[in-house]
Amino acid sequence: MKAVSVFLSALVLAAAIVSGSFFLREGLMRFNAPQGMVSVKGLAEKDVEADLGVWRISHTVKEWDLPAARQKLQANQQIIEAFLKQNGFDPEEYARKSINLFQGRDVVSQTGDTQEYKNYFEITQTITVRSTKIREIEKAAQNTFALIAQDVLLTNSDPVYMYTKLNEIKPDMITEATRNARDAATRFAQDSSSKVGKIMSADQGWFNIYSAYGSEVEAEQASIEKKYV
Repeated sequence: MKAVSVFLSALVLAAAIVSGSFFLREGLMRFNAPQGMVSVKGLAEKDVEADLGVWRISHTVKEWDLPAARQKLQANQQIIEAFLKQNGFDPEEYARKSINLFQGRDVVSQTGDTQEYKNYFEITQTITVRSTKIREIEKAAQNTFALIAQDVLLTNSDPVYMYTKLNEIKPDMITEATRNARDAATRFAQDSSSKVGKIMSADQGWFNIYSAYGSEVEAEQASIEKKYV
């Protein structure tokens, strides 16, 4: 009986962000007759859940003079921070970030061909929430109409979800993927009246990350449930 050495490509899907699944599937197999070597790929899947969310809330104010714009911005800051507190976030979980100031001109009146312009000031600021309270972020992001109802003009409020404990699950996934690859090689050897020898080499592949509902339904980073393939 001919001995067949095995080259294992243990593809361990590696990345971060929320719920995923590591599929154990038989991958590609190559048989090199002169050298008696089979190359296989073992894939793994594991469900996980996001343990970190980052939510950037951007809001804009526009006023005819700078002091008025600044006062409105400060009022909005207080409204947003009160909203976050009401939704279960502690002050250390959010922070005021960048501020962008733009000065422009608008037409305020027109008489015949004569137009009168007036300067305005537009300020945009981002408040960033960084928290392990994934479900609280999800719920609050769905209820931002409460901010709009208080005349807060939101220009962005999309959270992203991440999984940060890959190294904790990685060893078991490598073991599982390697086992799957060897099983595939064994079946191949049996079908060719051969036997599986020692592993000649093995390497770790890459993750492909998708939303659990498919990219056509929801963007991967916006999805709490993810699939790692």
